[in-house]
Amino acid sequence: MTDLKSLKNELYDEYSFYYPNHRLSKNIISNSMSPPLPCTIEMICSNYTVIKYKKGENEGFLIYYNGIGESENDFLYLFDYLTSVQIPFDENLKIRASNANVSSSISNNFTIAKQRYLQEWNFSNSIIESLKDLEITIIDQNIPNFINILQGWNELS
Repeated sequence: MTDLKSLKNELYDEYSFYYPNHRLSKNIISNSMSPPLPCTIEMICSNYTVIKYKKGENEGFLIYYNGIGESENDFLYLFDYLTSVQIPFDENLKIRASNANVSSSISNNFTIAKQRYLQEWNFSNSIIESLKDLEITIIDQNIPNFINILQGWNELS
């Protein structure tokens, strides 16, 4: 949540958690921005937390990837998921790794997965260009926490 708050001025004016419509298995959910939809237990426990945001007239998606990213198959599944729920690969799609124990090769696995996904599905040139520019950002989990007052020094004298 701290990361989401830090992105407020840069990325969005308003946001809502996003739940894709699964017409065959669930009721249709209105993904309007106001009132924003809450985060459910299913979303918290899943590997992806999907947030729809709006900045001015632009709308986009912010995906918090909660997995470790040990293999490119993790990201192939992510790309399949995004395609199945019709989230476009464009400049308004941001993916951020939020797990404190991410793999040291997460960026490499992400890049390999993009290449494999494009080769296997033979997409149009516009999707190829959009997916090529897609990056994963690793959230820094170390937040400095300093005590603002001097403690203990007065007791020494």
